[in-house]
Amino acid sequence: MFHVRNANILNAWPTGVCTNMTTIPRNQIILALVLTALTFLHAQQTATITIQFQVVDFATAQPIQDATVSLAGLQALNGTTGADGAAALIIPFGTYNLTIAKTSCTGIGPQTFIVDQTAPQNILIKLQCQPIPTQPTENPSVQTDRPEYHYNDTITWTTTGFAPGAYLQACVESICGGVLQADKSGNAGGIFVIDVNMTTGNQTLTIRNIMTGTSTQTQITLTP
Repeated sequence: MFHVRNANILNAWPTGVCTNMTTIPRNQIILALVLTALTFLHAQQTATITIQFQVVDFATAQPIQDATVSLAGLQALNGTTGADGAAALIIPFGTYNLTIAKTSCTGIGPQTFIVDQTAPQNILIKLQCQPIPTQPTENPSVQTDRPEYHYNDTITWTTTGFAPGAYLQACVESICGGVLQADKSGNAGGIFVIDVNMTTGNQTLTIRNIMTGTSTQTQITLTP
């Protein structure tokens, strides 16, 4: 129940006329206060602010592209950072759960995020990210112990220029040998037995990195 403690308080109504509260019925005072409260609440809910989230790498301070900025609350809001690492969201006043996520980076949230007239318009966010491993450049070549072979002969081959520790396989036509691993310098050597079902004439010996698809070839000749 609403109580008027001072009967001499004057209230300014929308007409601009000051009225002695002792002459106003109590139910009208309560209604006016309720309407005022509802008007204020509506204004709070419809007011918005534009906030730009700037996402950068913690170690390098470089902008992070394609990071996701998500807000869950009165509305579900999402944004994705561009090449400059920025994402701008128009956010209605309210309380949200804020989440920042990026593949290969340690995300943030969900954490409580209050948006009102005091909220900053620019927010800097630093994510701890793992460097993206780069594949070593492969420029392989292969040599054989001789250019000409007969059925059931063994080709002895050596190769260089593959990635360190690459898994390699030797093939002639559609017949392939076992998989072996290159050393830490990307070098390897192996053998390949000529199958009696292979076609005589010029053939291609292929050594392929089964992980990356990189290969190198050399020509050999098969005779009966």
